[in-house]
Amino acid sequence: MLLASLCLFTITPSVFADDTKIISKSPVASNQFQLVNQEELSDVEKSFVKIAREHKGVHKFGSLFVIATGPKANSGYGLKLEKQEQLLEHLILYVKETSPEPGKSYLDVITYPYIVGRVSLPPYTTLSVFDVDSKKPFADSQNFILNFKGKQTTNDYRKVWSINLERIINQSELDTYKVSIKQLGKNEKEVPVTIIMDKKNKKTIKVIPRVKFESGSLYILQIVNVTKMDTKMTILPFEVRKKR
Repeated sequence: MLLASLCLFTITPSVFADDTKIISKSPVASNQFQLVNQEELSDVEKSFVKIAREHKGVHKFGSLFVIATGPKANSGYGLKLEKQEQLLEHLILYVKETSPEPGKSYLDVITYPYIVGRVSLPPYTTLSVFDVDSKKPFADSQNFILNFKGKQTTNDYRKVWSINLERIINQSELDTYKVSIKQLGKNEKEVPVTIIMDKKNKKTIKVIPRVKFESGSLYILQIVNVTKMDTKMTILPFEVRKKR
């Protein structure tokens, strides 16, 4: 599977409307973490947020970050951005997880508290996320790696995708990889695929669609590999354009 990078977050205005009060009213520098309006995100960025929020950790796609607690049992849980500090070439974000208050009633549904934001870091600047109470790295012990790639385009309705796993695997190991393609839109649906190993390159697998892709549609190719040490998920968004 492919690797992934992680780091950062932002609050969802629709879910955590009160959390925006945490941010200072003073002008925000361009190299500071800023909350975003998710309605203004691109379709690909919205897909990234939707996937990232379900997994505890700090996830990155370009300048966009998602900080997520993972699934919670009811609507009483939340995640807040408390403050941020710039220490030389180190931007530090402090977050706080909130829990249900005793005696209060909450919706008995699975929720995914998370924060979404952007930051354009200058060269050589790093970003860290800490729990404001424990002062420990947020989700530091999590072994989930999300590698969300940039969108590609194709006008091949039968496009065969070659995925580099970065290591040689044998036929029996192929079964440890779960590969799927989903068509996004109002009526999301799975695309049936066949997975085979590349005969020439043992580090590569081929994902072959069993039906034609639809012109003008956006798709998400997802590969998940679970090992004893960690879970790696690679996402490749692609758009199918009309043939000229």
